Amino acid sequence: MVWGGAGYVLFPQDSAIHQSFLTITIVGIATATVGTLTPYLAALNSFILITIPPILFKYVTLEDSIGQLMSFGLAIYTSVLLIGSRRFHDYLSENTILRIVARQREMLIQENEKRYRLLYEKSEDAMLLVSNYQITMANLAAINMLGYENENEIIGTSTWEHMPLSQKNGVSSEYKVKLIKHDLKMSGFGRFEWICKRKNGEIFPVEMAVTLVTLNNQQSLFCVIRDISRTKKIQHQLIKAQRKADAANKAKSDFLANISHEIRTPMHAVIGLTKVLLLNPLSIKQLVRAQSIKSNAELTLSILNDILDFSKIEAGKLELRKQNFNLKSLMDSLGSSLHSRFNAKKLFLHINAPDEINQNLSGDQNRVRQILNNLIDNAYKYTDSGGITINCRIIESDEYYSKIGFEVIDTGIGINREDAKKLFHRFSQADDSTTKRYKGVGLGLSICKQLISLMDGDISFTSEPGKGSVFSFYIKLENAQVISQTEPSEFISVETIKKISAKALVVDDIETNQYVTKEMLEIFGVEVVTVGSGFKALEKLQNEDFDIVFMDCQMPDMDGFEKTLRIRQLEKHENIPIIALTANALSEARDKCIVSGMNDYLSKPISLELLQNVLHQYIRNQDYSKLTTSPKQSKLSLITNKYPIKKYFNFSTLYERLGGNLEVIHKIINQFKYSMKSHIQNISDSFEKSEISNVISISHKLKGSAANLSCENLSELAHRIETSLKDGNIDDASEMIKDLYPCYDDTISQIEKIMSSK
Repeated sequence: MVWGGAGYVLFPQDSAIHQSFLTITIVGIATATVGTLTPYLAALNSFILITIPPILFKYVTLEDSIGQLMSFGLAIYTSVLLIGSRRFHDYLSENTILRIVARQREMLIQENEKRYRLLYEKSEDAMLLVSNYQITMANLAAINMLGYENENEIIGTSTWEHMPLSQKNGVSSEYKVKLIKHDLKMSGFGRFEWICKRKNGEIFPVEMAVTLVTLNNQQSLFCVIRDISRTKKIQHQLIKAQRKADAANKAKSDFLANISHEIRTPMHAVIGLTKVLLLNPLSIKQLVRAQSIKSNAELTLSILNDILDFSKIEAGKLELRKQNFNLKSLMDSLGSSLHSRFNAKKLFLHINAPDEINQNLSGDQNRVRQILNNLIDNAYKYTDSGGITINCRIIESDEYYSKIGFEVIDTGIGINREDAKKLFHRFSQADDSTTKRYKGVGLGLSICKQLISLMDGDISFTSEPGKGSVFSFYIKLENAQVISQTEPSEFISVETIKKISAKALVVDDIETNQYVTKEMLEIFGVEVVTVGSGFKALEKLQNEDFDIVFMDCQMPDMDGFEKTLRIRQLEKHENIPIIALTANALSEARDKCIVSGMNDYLSKPISLELLQNVLHQYIRNQDYSKLTTSPKQSKLSLITNKYPIKKYFNFSTLYERLGGNLEVIHKIINQFKYSMKSHIQNISDSFEKSEISNVISISHKLKGSAANLSCENLSELAHRIETSLKDGNIDDASEMIKDLYPCYDDTISQIEKIMSSK
């Protein structure tokens, strides 16, 4: 501006110098203006258009060559200036946008850092950064968890200070750290439970998540730690509660098994002998009374069976047993067993079993029969006129399974809508008046529903009060290709016993049990060797060949489970059938026997039916032939009628259990009626010497021996002595021991009285 002004004053207008300084002045003004107004592109364009064109016009109107030259140069400069200013404006705009974006990103990073820092500091989970086994950073939760006052106190401490020498299960912490490092190298992340140690030395369990990170070119571990002491405590309490509940359920199952044994024995005797009684000529009053005894005893037994079944179902311990059976045969036998009962009530019974159901199936036929019997019993109870129709059909069938449908239709009292809602609930019936009139505890339908569910089926019903009900259900069963024609029958008598050519080893420390088992096996023609200890059994098995072993589970020197393991180690007897003999009737007993390597088990006292089943199942390739018997052994009804149940000696039970073989009964009684006296003397002597464990052991033996001889009172007294001593009731046991000799004398007197006529 100064130079242009000076040139304008000092030099004339037509001078080249004058024109040059004027042009420089204009260029300077334009450049300064462009530099100032470039960010504002509209203002810049306006300035250039207002100032530059008039000057160019002035130069163009001059007639001298200098003016023309200046106008041309100014025009070029103006064009360059416009283009440059445009580009400079774009550059400034882009740079401004970049600065704004960068600032926004910086603010976002700061906000995220603040947020993450807040989460890190306020987190309830402990967070640590570890480098070279040293803590380099820790949040407040970690400081508090490990028992420190502040961050400065914990920073720099070694991680080894915060863990015990060993982790759970006794594995060293150092070894576990090596395993974790290996896993982190492979995946970069790990989650595991760990045992930590506080500053004061207290150890506690944690759940730890570890991530491998790189900071400042150095690998570090970022650890998130959660104290799970409370969780572990709750888990321990739950496990303890579960064990307590399991123990309570087991105690209930044990009680039910024991009480069922105590109730079933007399109930079966009452029912059996009442049936025998009804075969004799009776007066009208006697007949009515006997029939009342029989029906009420059967009802009581049915209720007991229902309660036991429901308890098993409730505990999840009811097992369905597979066996081959023919569906049509099952339905036919069901009808045969019911017709006389329906005729007595003047009700019709129609069983529709078409030829299409003549099919071989595999399943628990006893449970199928139980379902049908329960439904039929219900229909029978609630039907006073008309009758019941039972339909059976194959709904669908393939190569492996069949879906079987059943219907039980009655013309009884029916069920109203309100009662229908609770029909399948346990311990429920239509109403109190129904319970009083028709009896029962309301478990039958509930059990049916559970059993049907176990067979992958379902049950439903329709009913109309006053007109009757229809119960429909289906079950799924496996198809069986062949039904064995040599299946043992459900009932066994001396006339139907089949001889078996086999050699058996009986292992039992009680001589009475040995002899009873031996005599029962010899009925089937089995050669029997008996031993009284586990070591003798192993010796016999090493030196002789046997086809089957019957093993008592409780032996003083070596229990049956240990003996089984030893026997399985003998190469030549690796696969020999071993049958457990146990007084425990619970399903858990059978499971324990099977797990220990035994093939099956028999519950004492042993029945001929079950013994025959076991022999036929485990002794193969035998030629069975009928065992002939004398006529006096074949009339069980006459014998049991003549000698009903006695107080001290239950002859009828012993007779039934031994298949009516009087010769065997005489042998057992003659050989062992005095051995019990020896047991009693030993009990008295040991009790006087305060040898309580011996008294318990001998009482247990006396209980088993007396039970095998069906000396029920003596067996019960021995059982009570054993139980009292185990419970610590010494005084009660002392009084009962005094009763042993009188009970024994009465028992012997009863035996001699009955057997004198034999």
